[in-house]
Amino acid sequence: MAKAKNTASILILFLLISSVAAMEFDVGVKPDVRHAALDVQIKQNFSNVFEVNASVRNIGSFECRYRLRADINETKSDQSYKAYSRSAALWPSGIDRLKVYASPKNYTGPIEGNLYIQYCGKEKLVKNFTSKSTSNTTVENTLSLNETSIEERKTEADLNVNETLLVPREYPTFWKVGYANVENFNTTLDYEMPYVNYNRNITYTAFNSSSHEPLGTVKADLQVEEKEEKEKSLLQKVKDNKYKVGLVSSVILNLSLLLLLLRLKGLKLKF
Repeated sequence: MAKAKNTASILILFLLISSVAAMEFDVGVKPDVRHAALDVQIKQNFSNVFEVNASVRNIGSFECRYRLRADINETKSDQSYKAYSRSAALWPSGIDRLKVYASPKNYTGPIEGNLYIQYCGKEKLVKNFTSKSTSNTTVENTLSLNETSIEERKTEADLNVNETLLVPREYPTFWKVGYANVENFNTTLDYEMPYVNYNRNITYTAFNSSSHEPLGTVKADLQVEEKEEKEKSLLQKVKDNKYKVGLVSSVILNLSLLLLLLRLKGLKLKF
C-alpha cells in the first residue's frame, strides 16, 4: 500500500511538472514565419496616384497576415507619410498581389521612400524606391458614404459613385488603412487598429479607377456601439488565448481522471 501511495504521488508530481513545462514551451515557441516579396513594380512617373505593388508569398509553416507599407518622403517639400496595402491572410505557400496607393497633397516633384513588408508582428525592408509626381492633386467635392456594417478589420459601405479608387488621406494615428475599390456602388474598407482612438474617422480621396482623375473626398465614421465593442473585445481575448485555455483545460481534466481512478482503487494520497 505504501508503495502504491508513493507511486501515485510521483505520478501526480510528474504530471504537474510536465504541465508547467508544456505551458512554458507553449509561450516560448516561435512559429516559422517567413515571406517572399517578388516582382516589385513601382510607378516611376505618376499623375495624382502613386502605386507600388509586389507578389507576396508565405513560405513559412504557419498562417500569417501580410501587409505592405511604403514610407514616402516628398523631396522638395520634406513632407513624409506612410501608405499601406490591404492586408491578406495567407496560408503556407499562399500568394497574393499586394498594392500600395498614395496621393501627395498639392505636390509636384520627386519622391523617395522605402517599401516594407509586415507579417505576424515582424517587419522587413523590401526595396528602396524613387518616383516623380507630375501634377498637383486638388480636390473640391465631398462625396457621400453610408456605412452598412462596421467590423474589427473591415467595413462594408455604399457610395454615390461607382468604378472608383479610394486612397487613404487622413486617419487616426497608428492605424493601418489600405485602399478600397468601389464596384456596383459598394466597397469594403480595410484597416487595422493597433490602438483604439477616440477619433475613428477615415478620410479618402476618390479617384476614377481608370483615369485616376480626382472626384472628391469621402469620410467614413467608424463608431461602434460601446456594448458591441466590449463583446468583440472579449471574443478577441478568448481567441488570442484559445491554445492556453485548451492546455489548462487538458491538465485539469487529466488530474481529475487520475484522482478519480485512484479513488476507485481505494488509494489515499499524502504529500
